[in-house]
Amino acid sequence: MSASLRTSFGAVLFALVIGIGLMPQVSSAAQVNIGMGPNYFTPSTITINVGDTVVWTNTDGMAHTVTANNGGFDSGTMQPGAVYSRTFTATGTYSYQCIFHNGMVGTITVVGAAALAPSTYVPPQTTTAPPSQAEQLRAQAEALLLKVQQLQAQLGVSGSTSGGAVVDASSCPLIGRSLKLGASGDDVTRLQQFLARDISIYPESKITGYYGPLTEAAVKRWQVKYNIVSSGTPATTGYGQVGPRTAAAIALLCTTGNYGGVPGPSGSAGPVGGFIQVTPIAGNAPLTVAVQATVNTVNSCTGATYTVDYGDNTIPSQIAVPAGQCTQMTQTLGHTYQYGGTYQVTLSAGGHRTAATVQVFGAGPPVSTTPVPTPTPTPTPTPTPTPSTTWAIIAVTPAVSGNPFAVSIDIEYPACAAYSIDWGDSSIPSNIGAQSGCSGAASRATITHTYPGSGTYTIALRDGSGTAKAFSGVSIVN
Repeated sequence: MSASLRTSFGAVLFALVIGIGLMPQVSSAAQVNIGMGPNYFTPSTITINVGDTVVWTNTDGMAHTVTANNGGFDSGTMQPGAVYSRTFTATGTYSYQCIFHNGMVGTITVVGAAALAPSTYVPPQTTTAPPSQAEQLRAQAEALLLKVQQLQAQLGVSGSTSGGAVVDASSCPLIGRSLKLGASGDDVTRLQQFLARDISIYPESKITGYYGPLTEAAVKRWQVKYNIVSSGTPATTGYGQVGPRTAAAIALLCTTGNYGGVPGPSGSAGPVGGFIQVTPIAGNAPLTVAVQATVNTVNSCTGATYTVDYGDNTIPSQIAVPAGQCTQMTQTLGHTYQYGGTYQVTLSAGGHRTAATVQVFGAGPPVSTTPVPTPTPTPTPTPTPTPSTTWAIIAVTPAVSGNPFAVSIDIEYPACAAYSIDWGDSSIPSNIGAQSGCSGAASRATITHTYPGSGTYTIALRDGSGTAKAFSGVSIVN
């Protein structure tokens, strides 16, 4: 969605809601228009004549319904931009609601034509009277409705033909009900895809369709970031729940690109680009290679997360380019291949993908075999687990807590082993002694460090004897 179209669309919606809201609540026209907001109908209460038609238009960014309390009429689910109309042929009071949003209600009072007509006879006029203010406003509203439809058509075209950008449907999820812990469905999947676009909001990025504790925690982070709510419970304040206010904020952010002045994910994924250089590309097992990854070669300022997969079923590394970093970054990652084979190292982000091949000579990984049963099977003793030899810098996260000089790294090392972190800035290395009582073959840790100033530094993970086991580069920009 281009900025000009997004601005036009938001302006038209605002003008439409205001224009309709200014119409008199008692109408003598044959048609009355009602708009829909995040948690309201506008106008919510009207009085009309028998035979008049009411037209509801979903001017919001989420789905709604128009459902009579007595079951007399029901629009079904109305997606954004949808229109529903009904002609009222009997007097009475008709109350209705949106079944997706508690408290979103409206009332229509239908009276006989005589109740609104003058008590004395007025002969027909032979000249045309100038349109009343209500008629003028109504005509403007109908013109605005047509403009909304035209803009929506343009947005649909631009979404599929925008050069150099890939439209991601997950950027604007349509949420038509309240979502909280225990919910499931396609709307939860869309919500998770939306949250996963920001690694600081949903670092786990699990797309399951189930609203579990991880999704609830991500929603809380999102609500805090966009100043929706920061305390309480889902039941008391909506904290951790996608209710009407949070859903409306998501819809507005998708329409305008920001909420409350805080920029957010746009309708289109930002451009990404990068390449890798691996050295050496061949050797005997165990083979330690250096993967130099150059990312953000398109000089995008939107931020992105790049993933380096080593092709041997070990944990991939991630390189985060923060928003506002408008130049390319280079990081060097160290990795050791324990067994022989042909491996493909890939660097990916969004639709971008590049790869390099590494040939390792030697025996392949051990293969589990099912013992052949014999008439008198002999129990096979359980072999002693082989200690892990994995050393890796899994991820480097810059600008921790908003401090441009602070970084944190996630590492993996053999369980109970001593290690140290050399930050590459002549500071005293972070030393961790050997541990006891560890479980499992490998352990992980997160360590934070603050650099003295801008520059490019090489981080080294060393074992207890001081031998470097893994490397990673980091660029500090202030």
